[in-house]
Amino acid sequence: MKYGVLAVNSHINSRIYEMFEDIDPSDVAAFAKKFKSESNEQRFHTLRELIIGSQLRRQGLKLRYGRKVHGKTPDWVSVDDADQIDEILDVVTLRQRRETETDILSTLSTDQVWSGWVTIPSDHIYSKIEQKANTYASLVNSIKRPYIVCLFGEFTASVDPEEVQHVLYSHHGGAFSTLPTLAGVIYFLERSGTYHYSYFANRAAAYPSLLLPKS
Repeated sequence: MKYGVLAVNSHINSRIYEMFEDIDPSDVAAFAKKFKSESNEQRFHTLRELIIGSQLRRQGLKLRYGRKVHGKTPDWVSVDDADQIDEILDVVTLRQRRETETDILSTLSTDQVWSGWVTIPSDHIYSKIEQKANTYASLVNSIKRPYIVCLFGEFTASVDPEEVQHVLYSHHGGAFSTLPTLAGVIYFLERSGTYHYSYFANRAAAYPSLLLPKS
């Protein structure tokens, strides 16, 4: 393993190296550096960035990691054959409120069963997506390129893709209807060691994505 141990868990460490094979070779060193230098919480976010990048690269997309765009650094950009930016993508994690998450994890660490209501209110999902969309709204309007939020659902969040779909298309009229600079959302989560992906396109987007299904 060229970069040594990048994760305490041997399974995750092996999986990281497998995903390194999927991404652009020029981006591997940046990931390795982050895995070696970050705290555990930051490292998990970097892992999610790698997971979604690896998945989309396997689908044939030309993604580059951590490229600066007008002073901002989205997690990924999709580029054309001339290495010009086609779309930008950024990863955000959907999680429980800190106190609830801490209670769940501390209970599970003692091999006890946590009892409680672990779903996430629609308003919270809406707010999380809205905040991320607004962060890049001015950049999107400046470069006139589609922007996709890659939303990861923590296991403590207990959110099904249908709930995300409801927030995007229906809740308060649908987040997509009020966020024209958001071209779409990719929702991904892990269940029993397997990652599942759901793709949602904003039919009212100012700059529609070519990466997402139109339906």
